[in-house]
Amino acid sequence: MWQKVKSVAQAACPVWVITPAVAVTVVVGNVLGGFDLLEWSIRDEFFRQRPTEAKEERIIVVTIELRNKK
Repeated sequence: MWQKVKSVAQAACPVWVITPAVAVTVVVGNVLGGFDLLEWSIRDEFFRQRPTEAKEERIIVVTIELRNKK
């Protein structure tokens, strides 16, 4: 019985080492901005592939005037 448990534990050992190593690598890469270029290029591609929208004919102009109170 003990030999079975020991063999299963030894077989699962790489999983317990590789999983945290990959998780730490991804978190550190994300914090340091290592995935920013990949994320931006994927987002740009999504915007390029979306269908074109109809042009809006109406135009709205908003102005803001600041007054000095004396």
